[in-house]
Amino acid sequence: MNKSRKLSKMIRNVSSLDVKKISHLHYTELKGEFLPSLGRNFLEKLYKGLIKEKGTFILALEEKNALKGFLVGSFDFKQSFKKIIRDNFFNFSKEIVKQVFKNPTLLKNIIETLLYTKKGISGSPSAELVVICIESQSQRQGMGNQLVKELEKIFKNQGVKKYKVSVNSVKSPANLFYKALGFKKNKQISIYGKRFNILIKNL
Repeated sequence: MNKSRKLSKMIRNVSSLDVKKISHLHYTELKGEFLPSLGRNFLEKLYKGLIKEKGTFILALEEKNALKGFLVGSFDFKQSFKKIIRDNFFNFSKEIVKQVFKNPTLLKNIIETLLYTKKGISGSPSAELVVICIESQSQRQGMGNQLVKELEKIFKNQGVKKYKVSVNSVKSPANLFYKALGFKKNKQISIYGKRFNILIKNL
């Protein structure tokens, strides 16, 4: 039974046809985080841009042809994010204005994001696991582990020696997940009124 489940899973690169699905999964499963607060339309535009970025890639995990989770990895997400926003400034601005009109407190988070992407995190590698998302009913089945291993294959093939991930410091399961994968805490930063652990793994 376990063997058949394993064989039915597949990890592949996403295409533009997957944008709505991964945006929906991100919006529903990671609600409460910054990007979903900007709305589903913003996420769709962001993922359309990310798919075109050579230095950033998105892996989808499917089981029986159904999307169960995805991962975003990047060799330098700071640069990719800045380029996407710059190239699609008008479209992103429209979505941001809509959400700020509904919730003015978002403006502070948007400014923090722009400053964060401008400065980056000193002393940390540019390669990064940006987002990992597994649908709630499929969690604790090793899917996240499979996606991370696939990400590490890509990094190793490109000569990456270490990479980082940012995790909310109060999310114990997430921090334990990365600790089990061999990540070590490098530092802690404050953004969006929360504390985030910057974890690094050597490959």
